[in-house]
Amino acid sequence: MVLLTLDTGAKHEGLLEAVAGKEMDGYVKISNSNEVFMVPEDDIISVESARLN
Repeated sequence: MVLLTLDTGAKHEGLLEAVAGKEMDGYVKISNSNEVFMVPEDDIISVESARLN
């Protein structure tokens, strides 16, 4: 579980996965129990361990 901070200031917490497929080259997937986001790697400014409760 990680916390991604994007250059827009948005934050996404969840499981980080690489994305396979030529059309999605340069993207990662972050998912939690509610949402799935496809994020361009270039937009990520930090990756931190998520706090586990």
